[in-house]
Amino acid sequence: MDCWPRRFIGGSALGASAICAALPGQTSGLHIVIADAIDPEAFGTLLEQLDLRRTLFNVVSKSGETAETMAQFLIVRDRLLRELGAVDYKRHLLVTSDAQQGALRQIVNDEGFRALPIPAAVGGRFSVLTTVGLFPAAAAGVDVEELLAGAASMDERSKAAATPLADPPLALGGLLWQLATSRQKTIVVLMAYCERLAATADWFCQLWAESLGKAVDLDGRTVEWGQTPVGALGTSDQHSQLQLYLEGPRDKAVVFLRLEDHGTNIDVPATYQDLASVGYLGGHSLGELLNAEQRATELALAKRGRPSATLTLPALNAFTLGQLFYLCQMATVAVGALAGIDPFGQPGVEEGKRLAWGLMGRPGFEASRAEVEAWLARKDARFVILIERPASVVKELVENALDAGAHHVEVELVGGGLEQIVVRDDGEGMAPEDALLAFARHATSKLTCAEELARIATLGFRGEALPSIAAVARVRLVTRRSADPTAVAIEANDTGHRPAGSAGAAPGTTIEVRELFATTPARRKFLRTAATELGHVVDLLTRVAVASPTVGFRLAQDGREVLSLPPVRALRDRLVQVLGRGRAGALVPVEAVHGGYTLTGFVAPPREQLASARLVWTYVRIGGEPVGAVAGRWVRDRVLLRAVLDGYASLVQRGRYPIAVLFLAAPAGELDVNVHPAKLEVRFRQPAAIHQLVAPALRARLTASLAPTAPPGQEPTAVGERPPAYGSVPTSTLTLEPAALPLWRPAPRGFASLRFIGQIFEGYLLCEGEGRVVLIDQHAAHERVVYERLHAERRTQGVPRDPLLVPETIELPPAQVAALAEHAAALEAAGLEGEPFGAGTFLLRTTPRALAGQDVAALLRAVAAELSEEGTSVAADRATDRALATVACHSVVRVGQRLDDAQVRALLVAMDGVEVVAHCPHGRPVAAALTRTQLEGLFHR
Repeated sequence: MDCWPRRFIGGSALGASAICAALPGQTSGLHIVIADAIDPEAFGTLLEQLDLRRTLFNVVSKSGETAETMAQFLIVRDRLLRELGAVDYKRHLLVTSDAQQGALRQIVNDEGFRALPIPAAVGGRFSVLTTVGLFPAAAAGVDVEELLAGAASMDERSKAAATPLADPPLALGGLLWQLATSRQKTIVVLMAYCERLAATADWFCQLWAESLGKAVDLDGRTVEWGQTPVGALGTSDQHSQLQLYLEGPRDKAVVFLRLEDHGTNIDVPATYQDLASVGYLGGHSLGELLNAEQRATELALAKRGRPSATLTLPALNAFTLGQLFYLCQMATVAVGALAGIDPFGQPGVEEGKRLAWGLMGRPGFEASRAEVEAWLARKDARFVILIERPASVVKELVENALDAGAHHVEVELVGGGLEQIVVRDDGEGMAPEDALLAFARHATSKLTCAEELARIATLGFRGEALPSIAAVARVRLVTRRSADPTAVAIEANDTGHRPAGSAGAAPGTTIEVRELFATTPARRKFLRTAATELGHVVDLLTRVAVASPTVGFRLAQDGREVLSLPPVRALRDRLVQVLGRGRAGALVPVEAVHGGYTLTGFVAPPREQLASARLVWTYVRIGGEPVGAVAGRWVRDRVLLRAVLDGYASLVQRGRYPIAVLFLAAPAGELDVNVHPAKLEVRFRQPAAIHQLVAPALRARLTASLAPTAPPGQEPTAVGERPPAYGSVPTSTLTLEPAALPLWRPAPRGFASLRFIGQIFEGYLLCEGEGRVVLIDQHAAHERVVYERLHAERRTQGVPRDPLLVPETIELPPAQVAALAEHAAALEAAGLEGEPFGAGTFLLRTTPRALAGQDVAALLRAVAAELSEEGTSVAADRATDRALATVACHSVVRVGQRLDDAQVRALLVAMDGVEVVAHCPHGRPVAAALTRTQLEGLFHR
């Protein structure tokens, strides 16, 4: 065996990890992997990398009921059985469990696995000095007899102590207990000044937290006792956490862990002696510097009255590590005794296990499953409104106005909404009894039955918005139905609500909000200036107005009109109002249907690129037809954004974003709008169906209408054209960045008809034709041509490739090797065949023929970086596109390469054979044009 993964959870894993990390030089040659989590991707990658015939799996669970351990044991057992057969597979499993009882012990007895016992009275977090920790230590080459001897010496010293202060475990435990109870030091920091002891700090945190965090004491009284442990590493955390420890809340006790002798010492050369700020280091060692920083930190804490203690090990070896383990365990027990709690139980953890077993369908735990399902049902039906800033208030009140059937909505702000917000609508008002009830939490609903939760068509709940707002502000509501002679007024704040008599008012509702966050100054201080808060309201109202074009909206700030959007008949008319006539006119409509979902909206040509996704507006609704005047709810959804970006793949540059206004209608039951307090995020039952609808629809529409040549007499719209301004709102809130020249796509065979004038800056081709001067990026143009050719070859006979006579091993970060393994099919499609060769190496066997003579290692590193940046969840088609784009980029002419006339002519002819030629595969523009009129304008002709 040369590899030995261990499968265990919590304290069992952390103890073994601490030993192996503290004593790494004492190795037996075995590669020991500690798998202490059930992340499917990580565990699956581990199994793929292992040679099962040379691997021993140690399964550790005292009870044999730990779901995580047993699930992975079943997976490993099945794979070993299939690959090695019914006889040999048992040689590759070693079980560490209770000696007498438990499900795992029963399996051992039935199947004859080799096994090691765990003492009956020892729990996982106290098991580091049992077979749980000693066996992996021995396998790693650690002298376990020395480890036990160190623990025994600490035990003898403790027993022989004449006073509590002479007993190390009791002295440490007593100090921390005293600090917790009399000085409210509710956090204990174990700061190790030795990198090899970082895992020991993690082990201590688990030991301390699970042993001492208890709700009741030994007498059954509720105490909720516990001290939160935090692991830290000197000197690294001196630059991240120490500032907090020195000047933050006085709730921490710090325990330093230092070495007297670091074993390996590296001297600092006596260089730059004339520089006082550097030369003083010469003649000292790194170990001296590390210990000096620990002492200095200890003194800095003392000067500020911050308590600390220091544990000093003469050296780090098996003996002293055994002493340290025993000291920490017995100090934990001592604190438990002083606090009157049981340090060996873990009732809170057991409660979580019970509920998880019920959810997973374990027999006998049906009541637990029912309990969880009932809680989830209550949670899903509870609507909570999140009020973060003035725009949050405006959002809730405007959405309620739209649900009430308003035709006009007015918003008035004073001081950016910090002083006052007034929202006035002409929708259906409320009856007096409903108006009073609207300020009671969870008391109103626009649903008639629970089943309507799955097909919500309204935007909000007045009975949730109003009490949430009243909790942080003073609110006055005036509302009247058209059939009522007068309006009713209600006033509310954080103490409650009351009727405020009748009032004269037109039918509809007016809500006035004053002194937002006045009673919660901690929240108010995080708000920005009035201008910034106004900008948030403008952005919000604009997005809401786009989904309701037949409703008029008006916004005023300090008595001045800021935004005015009269009602219009169609979405494009509303987009003209908010984006400007030029930009809205360039939008192209998109429609698609797939899997019961319907997509409608508009997208901009790829030349309209932004530095952020702020003009990717996505709206969702449940059901086919809009309810009332609202076409959908604006959401900020990663699934939709990813689908939009994939639709624009290779048309916009990485890090740039398009303009899109899209409405998605989902069938009932396929969309959950209740996953976010402010309803800004949603959850799709079938995210893949969304991607299969949106990305291809956008791609097809953009390809069909990409960058058309401007009609005679009409100049192309520059990217920097500004929309109309509204009152005092800075136009920068709705404008795009400028570009010097518009992109250009000629008529068919237009590139071949250009007259080549010359090459400038050894990277750009200057041409003339069609009454224009055209600049072409030679690298981007050639890259698009080769990319399209590679795609065509992949779809037919496959990308031509050549085998390497000697496969090339290329060192990469482990994450990039994992990304290459995940997307092996994409690599193969691009002509790159190979496989991982260890955790940090990839073995490359073939290369694309287009790269003959090129640096294949540089290519693979570029592909690995692309795929790693995309993430392992990226779709296969997108991964293939990224790989092909990188191959194309590395195989074409570059900036700085001279081209003769024949090469330029061949490139221009090839460009006419490409369907999408306006952008390179990475989204950079290929060609830009300047008309004769524009050129003459530069010279004022």
